[in-house]
Amino acid sequence: MNRSHLCRTDNIKKAVKTAGSIAVELLFPQKCPVCGDVIPIENRLYKPDLSRGLPEGGSLMAAYDALICRDCRKELALIRDPVCEKCGKQLYAGEEGRLCHDCREMVRSFLSCRCMLIYDELTRDIISAVKYNSKREYIDLLSLMAADRYGSWIKELGIDLIIPVPVHAKRLKKRGYNQAELMALGIGRLLNIPVETKAVIRIKHTLPQKELDRDSRLKNLQNAFQTVPDTIKKIKSYYGDAVSVLVADDIYTTGATLDLVSLSLIRAGISRVYGLCMAAGTDIFTVD
Repeated sequence: MNRSHLCRTDNIKKAVKTAGSIAVELLFPQKCPVCGDVIPIENRLYKPDLSRGLPEGGSLMAAYDALICRDCRKELALIRDPVCEKCGKQLYAGEEGRLCHDCREMVRSFLSCRCMLIYDELTRDIISAVKYNSKREYIDLLSLMAADRYGSWIKELGIDLIIPVPVHAKRLKKRGYNQAELMALGIGRLLNIPVETKAVIRIKHTLPQKELDRDSRLKNLQNAFQTVPDTIKKIKSYYGDAVSVLVADDIYTTGATLDLVSLSLIRAGISRVYGLCMAAGTDIFTVD
């Protein structure tokens, strides 16, 4: 087979791939998670391949433009400094010190956490659409934002592995996917960090946390999570005793879920556990 034939074959493959992409975009167009409008096709077709890592410069902007309107992106309530140095929730004027009220009163099993969006009405609608209306396409945006904002922090921590908060088998069967797992996989691809989905399992079919008050949430999750010994053994065998793990979840409110997943990992011998959540409630905006 000569070089010219190989070039023609390669060009044909690219053309087929491009035609396939156009067909998908025409049949199932990406919509802005804020306003619901279809993203212009010229933006969608020139989206960088996010499986190759976190884009930079103009490519990063092109990636955002393919997933959300520029004006609508400004509507997202990003968590900004000052934040609680432990859980990463937004701090407000009048709050004392560098810890939020919850973290001043509770001992956390994770070392620190970062959260991306304030859980206001808009953020709630986007995450609810992902969880309950099968809007899985919004996960690309959430993963991109998380990797963009906290990629440097994650790298500085020396994170070896990302572990998503698991859902119970019954809920997984009903929903068809675990949104925390999809977010973890997206972030892992962008930052070139492996994701382990079989280290922790949920053995208790709990009530949705949003249906419970603060005091009931921890009780609801007691004995809900369990590590998988064979998987933990493989992790420690590969990374050694000083392995650093990032637990990924969608919403942080009281911290009960992240605390108990982290505690199960620590008890299994994982030395350093951190957290990353897409959104966090505050004293002003709480999960209802």
